[in-house]
Amino acid sequence: MSEASHGFRVLFPLRCVLRAALIGMLCAAFFPVNGFSESARDIVSRANDLIHGKSSTSTAVITVIKPDWSRSMTTKLWMLEPDYALILITEPARDKGNVF
Repeated sequence: MSEASHGFRVLFPLRCVLRAALIGMLCAAFFPVNGFSESARDIVSRANDLIHGKSSTSTAVITVIKPDWSRSMTTKLWMLEPDYALILITEPARDKGNVF
């Protein structure tokens, strides 16, 4: 028996054990079993807090497509959750500078 095949025999079970341990840790992290369940409202609220945080900024392109014409508008958004938001239009030139 060569050393390469012997090394494979030793490492293969080790890989399986490590893979199973990693899968177990990921399942424990994402699906905790702690005796109580969260409501759907709590889960959505926590996910929203993770996405938005206390404040967020973004750039968005709004495109309207009609059969006869189309129009695009680029905006910058700043938000302080949940009460304040500012939307600045940056393109097209005729609407540039409008703030909502």
